[in-house]
Amino acid sequence: MSANKIEMTQINLSEFQRKLIYEFKNVDLLVESLRHSSFVNEHPEMDIQDNERLEFLGDAVLNLVVGHILMQRYPDLKEGDLSRMRANLVNESQLASIARKMDLGSHILLGKGEVQSKGREKKSILANTYEAVIAAVYLDGGFDAVFRIIDGAFSSLMDFVARPSANHDYKSQIQELVQLKYQKIPDYTVVHESGPDHDKTLSRMRPGKALKFYSLMIDRVSNHRPFIIPIFLPHAGCPHQCIFCNQTAITGVKQSIVSSETVDLLIDEFLEYKRPYRRPAQVAFYGGNFLGLKKDAIRRLLDHTMRSVTNGRIDSIRFSTRPETIDQEHLEIISDYPVSTVEIGVQSMDDRVLAMAKRGHTAADTVTAVKLLKERGYTIG
Repeated sequence: MSANKIEMTQINLSEFQRKLIYEFKNVDLLVESLRHSSFVNEHPEMDIQDNERLEFLGDAVLNLVVGHILMQRYPDLKEGDLSRMRANLVNESQLASIARKMDLGSHILLGKGEVQSKGREKKSILANTYEAVIAAVYLDGGFDAVFRIIDGAFSSLMDFVARPSANHDYKSQIQELVQLKYQKIPDYTVVHESGPDHDKTLSRMRPGKALKFYSLMIDRVSNHRPFIIPIFLPHAGCPHQCIFCNQTAITGVKQSIVSSETVDLLIDEFLEYKRPYRRPAQVAFYGGNFLGLKKDAIRRLLDHTMRSVTNGRIDSIRFSTRPETIDQEHLEIISDYPVSTVEIGVQSMDDRVLAMAKRGHTAADTVTAVKLLKERGYTIG
């Protein structure tokens, strides 16, 4: 069977072009954009090319078009603000989110290994393939065609990413403050390094008279405890009614999941009346087993909350969940969102106590959960 026939049996090009709202004149470009390197590696007998070259071009096209749109929308903003806004839009998480909305994952040509490891859900593969598709549209239909597609895909995001948040990108803020006060770019000296060559941790400091000011700014913008906006999910996602946190018995509230409208109302209320000046804010989903919710419910809550992050109203998200729900699959889902802290319900590391309390998990589950969270860089509550 020819390469083209094998590929056509795996993807529905007509369906995908309908979702993309673009019909290709040269369908081979579309197929190439959907062809992951793992598929090519598993078919060495075929004379085919993966989508990495298109991915390279697509990244440039996305940055050009999004930059063009931002300049049109915000003629008063300076280059630094425009660059940060574009970075908030053209990044792996946002591109993967757009790709999911058009179900791009089900159309990607993957090798068997990637399919088995749930490659269709990986945000890196989704984002890279979306870039490749954008390049294919550009080569097939030109700038006007790709401009329309990108404008349509990003227009709703731009409504939320109106201005850069005052609490994101600490290093850039500090550099700007140092430049403003001392009219020079800070330089950095490595005073300590640790870890293997492929994953070094470096400690740097700014020599000279700017050090005191620099340290003050670090403390000012990054070391405040966040202001918590609690959103209660009474026992949602948790099948257990253990003695430690039987929310139904404690509060009398039945198991439920809050609506998107309620999330907005709570954020508005807390920010309007209770948020201290210049203090970062964090939405916290408490009282339930967050990763025990259905996946569409998890994404719905995080998608909606992320709108308040991208427009600068809040800074990050945290949630509480049970140790046994923390696995690679769920961590891949939340990696698309600005989750900073995960709280795990650990009342004991004694399996006898956990069994008596009907917790439904073991000490080993907790150890595994902590290891996975640390590997991903999450703060553990």
